[in-house]
Amino acid sequence: MQALSCGLPVIASDVAGVSNMVRPEVGLLYRPSDTNDLVDKMRILVCSPQEIVDWGTRARRYAVDNYAVAETVKSYEFLIHSMGV
Repeated sequence: MQALSCGLPVIASDVAGVSNMVRPEVGLLYRPSDTNDLVDKMRILVCSPQEIVDWGTRARRYAVDNYAVAETVKSYEFLIHSMGV
């Protein structure tokens, strides 16, 4: 999340807690323990400098729109109200 908020595209392991935050438009997920898949994902970015800029821009917008403090508070409020509290 920190990298997204800094406007960086992300390459992350496709595991719970990460895969729900890293969307295809802001980063890449590789199969856990699959170094070849990780290398392939790294190659995509290294070979596409403009993609790095584009994904970074989308990453920053995504982080602000979905995980800024105000949005997080709204999400917690919705959750609390949906529980009838």
